[in-house]
Amino acid sequence: MRFASVKQFCRVLHRVLGLSVGLWAAAIALSGSLLVFSHEIDAALNPHLLRVEVHARAWNPDDAVATVRQQFPHAPLVSMRLPRRDDESLLFRMGKEGSEEVYLDPYTSRVLGTRDEHDGLVGFLRNFHVHLLAGETGETISGYLALLLISIVATGIALWWPRRGRLANTFKIRWRLPMLPRMYDLHRVAGAASALFLLVPVITGTMLVFHQVTTSFLITSLGGPTLSLPDKVTMPAEASREPVSAWLTSARNALPGAELVSVKFPQTEAEPAVVRMRFPTNTHPNGRSFVAIDPYTSQVLHAHDWRQIGTGLGISDYKYPLHIGTAFSLPGRLAVLLIGTVPLLLLATGWYIWWRKRQPATGSVMQTGRLPARTGLTGKPPVAGSRTSSIRHPASLPED
Repeated sequence: MRFASVKQFCRVLHRVLGLSVGLWAAAIALSGSLLVFSHEIDAALNPHLLRVEVHARAWNPDDAVATVRQQFPHAPLVSMRLPRRDDESLLFRMGKEGSEEVYLDPYTSRVLGTRDEHDGLVGFLRNFHVHLLAGETGETISGYLALLLISIVATGIALWWPRRGRLANTFKIRWRLPMLPRMYDLHRVAGAASALFLLVPVITGTMLVFHQVTTSFLITSLGGPTLSLPDKVTMPAEASREPVSAWLTSARNALPGAELVSVKFPQTEAEPAVVRMRFPTNTHPNGRSFVAIDPYTSQVLHAHDWRQIGTGLGISDYKYPLHIGTAFSLPGRLAVLLIGTVPLLLLATGWYIWWRKRQPATGSVMQTGRLPARTGLTGKPPVAGSRTSSIRHPASLPED
């Protein structure tokens, strides 16, 4: 296929990708909008798992771990997520892949229930949004589709780009015109107004899929250091592991002022325990500070302080808060929620425009948005050189 101009090529590419990749984009964006408030939605739908009655006495993590090990002796204990609020439950991840979730009342050490990480509405949405319900393969496919989505946005901007002095007109929607030109205006204005905002979750989402490549590039080009935690510890002869409470105490002392978020349990005898922490100034909901602990002595092996990282790793750590909007607190989350509805609007208007242009012309101005080809505003054939022959009907649809 030969193209008469770059603009024609952009138009064809925008249409083909928009009508195909746009289906995926609309579904992914809507699921992402809901996942911005996943914790609140999950708590509302499953209060029996995520909410507990607050007690006056402090809870003991060692009792909770002992209960889980006793009731699930054959399932490897992968991690423990600490409560974010006083009325929140403890979350343990079990199994080889950490896909089995066990919820525990921290005050009574009573098991509240279990579920697979993909169960329920939020679990399904997360599995679809991240993995397309197809594991790592689906995640990789989403990454490449996101690159094509960037092309859709770029070609859309190129097609919208106004001539000098006509910027204001490109943001007008002619609501009184027939459906076809009205949908065209809505598609053009919505796409132009949201393009830069759409690129933020798309680009950061792509970086999350290909995080190893993007993080290495950022650290190499802008500076590190990398997040390097020791992968082995020396196991003393006839030694047993220290209680989890001792690990948490060591982590608090290593990074004072940071909130405890979770504990990753060693999966082998030579593996350290890793405590994840979050400083109040860190917009990442799970924090990006880590403390590696010797499970046998509770000695700190390495502390990764989020406040002391280099520019490259700092930008890399910022991609997830930008992606879900927490980088700008509640207003940012609400903005991501709103932006997530735009691809569906663009898909619907784009499909309508494509479908309507494929319909045979009936000659009706109200249906086509154009006057008959050989008549002027009076309904009579225009006279060459007359003022009527050069008038463009206000309902006519622009070519781009």
